[in-house]
Amino acid sequence: MGSTRQRRAWDIASYGFGLGELLGANHRHLTVDALGLSPGESVLDVGCGAGHDFGLLREAVGPHGRVVGVEFSPKLAGRARARIAEAGWSNVELRHSDATADPMGDAEFDAAVANCSLSAMPAMDAAIDNIHRALKPGGLLMVWDVNPKGSFRLLYRTLAGAPGVDVSHRIRQRFDDVHMLDGKAQRIAWRSPSPWFLLLLARKAVRLPH
Repeated sequence: MGSTRQRRAWDIASYGFGLGELLGANHRHLTVDALGLSPGESVLDVGCGAGHDFGLLREAVGPHGRVVGVEFSPKLAGRARARIAEAGWSNVELRHSDATADPMGDAEFDAAVANCSLSAMPAMDAAIDNIHRALKPGGLLMVWDVNPKGSFRLLYRTLAGAPGVDVSHRIRQRFDDVHMLDGKAQRIAWRSPSPWFLLLLARKAVRLPH
């Protein structure tokens, strides 16, 4: 579970998220496009921050689809709620909760996105389990994240409470079909150890008929 110290760290970091939104715009488009969302579908945004992906996700699923964001930091959750209210999105929901401890659903989402969030969760495995449980059979998870190395890994662990483990390895342990993507969302050969910057697309297994 996340600690009070970790929550405080992300609250402080929230003041610089505007710059992060600008720098990450291209990759947000890339991750949403890679999911291939259709109108009417439901999508889960894990560690949604200030809700910077909400607009793109809602555009993909349309007014009859559903977008649910989950955020641990009170300040970031507040900004995400303000974004929803300002835009008047009736089909976008913000949940201020801990993705590593609180259930996010039971086979109710067509897709999920986790942008630069899993690597900072101390109980990453629990969050991945919760995402897997929340997805429908055949549902997709798109991950855009970092795999910090060296001194940056130590700094990341100290400031964010990050576990310092390989995100791609953990996802491969839980999901049956996982692919590493390049900067154009094309599948590439798996690399081990994983690169510093990660783009991953995972699919939950479809249940076989009895």
